[in-house]
Amino acid sequence: MVGTPYYMSPERIHEHDLGYDFRSDIWSLGCILYEMAALRSPFYGENLNLILLRQKIEALDYTPLPTNFYSSELRLLISKCLVLDPEKRPDIIEVNRIAQMMYARFTNQNNNNNNTPTPTPPSRNDSACGNVTPVNNR
Repeated sequence: MVGTPYYMSPERIHEHDLGYDFRSDIWSLGCILYEMAALRSPFYGENLNLILLRQKIEALDYTPLPTNFYSSELRLLISKCLVLDPEKRPDIIEVNRIAQMMYARFTNQNNNNNNTPTPTPPSRNDSACGNVTPVNNR
């Protein structure tokens, strides 16, 4: 297994590695976007070993981003990237389309509301990398 476990797609982290293609990168992008917003990996957990991390990923066990702080477009993009079935993940064209929607909303909002205070982002309580303990299956 090659890669950073917290960003590995279910098809890559599975015991029977099902291969790698751009859809695995889309999964990883979803993990990175989530981490940039929440300041921790979506599948972070204290003292997770690889087996527990795999179970958490395969169950899509992560806390959605709060609706009162993050845009619906960002939450949509992350949820579309973090889909178990690689065939149902967006391609880069769809990712770009959603990113363009986010940009348009942001620039329009800034042009219309220059005096609106910006909410304070969440604080970083957890390590983004966490501690993943390898498990020897032998």
